[in-house]
Amino acid sequence: MLRQTVLGVDLRESEARLALIEGGLLGARLVAAAVLPRPRGEPEEALGELARRWLGAHRTGVDRVVVGLPRQEVFIRHLTLPPLKREELRRAVEYELGRHLPIPADKVAFDVLVQRRERDGRWRVLLMAAPRSSVDRAIAVLAPLGSAEPVVVVPPLAHWALHSRCCRDFGSASGPHVLLDVDAERVNVDLVTPGEGIAVSRTVPKPAGTGEEIADLVRACVESRQPTSGGATAVVHALSADGIPPGSRPLDALTAVRSERPGDAARVPTAIGLGLLGLRRRRLLDLRAPVPVPSARERFRWVAAIVLGCALLVGAGAWTWQALSERRQLDAVSAQRRQLEPTVVQVQTGLREAARIRTLLEAFGRGRAREVSKLALLRELTTRVPKDVWVAQLVYKRGELEVIGYAPQAQSLIAMLEGSALVKDATFAGDIEQEGGAERFKIRASVAPRSERAR
Repeated sequence: MLRQTVLGVDLRESEARLALIEGGLLGARLVAAAVLPRPRGEPEEALGELARRWLGAHRTGVDRVVVGLPRQEVFIRHLTLPPLKREELRRAVEYELGRHLPIPADKVAFDVLVQRRERDGRWRVLLMAAPRSSVDRAIAVLAPLGSAEPVVVVPPLAHWALHSRCCRDFGSASGPHVLLDVDAERVNVDLVTPGEGIAVSRTVPKPAGTGEEIADLVRACVESRQPTSGGATAVVHALSADGIPPGSRPLDALTAVRSERPGDAARVPTAIGLGLLGLRRRRLLDLRAPVPVPSARERFRWVAAIVLGCALLVGAGAWTWQALSERRQLDAVSAQRRQLEPTVVQVQTGLREAARIRTLLEAFGRGRAREVSKLALLRELTTRVPKDVWVAQLVYKRGELEVIGYAPQAQSLIAMLEGSALVKDATFAGDIEQEGGAERFKIRASVAPRSERAR
């Protein structure tokens, strides 16, 4: 949303201060301001009806309503929590509400502002609470407006938001700043530091004397946080013109918002801060890094950044579309590969089997080429062995020859076989036995391969 209208309502004991803030790319503008009476004894809806009529006179709608409760009805406590996850901090504070507040925990509406995390892991948080009855009453006051349910916050947040817009030089090297708000009934003091934000928040009835009593209250707040301030001199900013101690500086709301009537901004500074809260964030209590009003150069940078971001988004979209297109093509190729994978496996298996058979055939061919044929060996033996020798068994396997038979004189057979070109290393495998007038023999020999015979 480039343009937003927020109504800030600062509820006091006897009056309500209203500020209508309009925010956009050019900054914040105070459209109108008013101080409406809040007499005691009258129904709360009467104030809401007055606000509705005042808003109708300006003929503008409201996108958000931010209400600040009266200071005497809120509780502000600084807590130190053990090392926990950030999302568990609120639950941890909820368990300890009874220890820190004077009212029962089930009758409290609260929220937690994370200020910082210590080096040892502990958390410094700001507990902001109020009775549920006060919150319900504030919502009932604005019921006649008919807008969305208002957001209820504590006034110190509004002062902190206004101070962040007005004092842009407030940094780590600065001392504490005191935000002083004095009305007809009370004196409200908020002390802010660069590293902690809201460090002290006090409210007391307004003294009947001069500004010296108020000055003493300011000094007490500063002294209570002297270790945090590091001894630096405190700067007092006055949000109102009543009872201001000497040496304080006025906090001009016109440095945070533009207005055609400067007098209106001085009447409702807290309401202006509430309106600025509504312009900044949805979760109004997470205000550790306030956003200052951007200058013209900063706004140009924002516009340039937006244009550049849009160009990057378009480029990223085109790249993403191209990547998705290529991914779809890769998926199609992968699907085809998965379909062809069984066929490829079968082909690879067939090729491996063919290679194995080819290797066996080559080995068999090489063996056959080296071995002597059984027919040639039988012809050689027939030629060499005398006719009175009877061969009973002839075994030829893997180049080894075994001959079993009967002969009148077996001893002469070795010499006969050694004269052959096919047979070598002939020896008797056992003893020669006499059987029926013949000698039984068993001869073993090696058959010379063809390559040896060729040499």
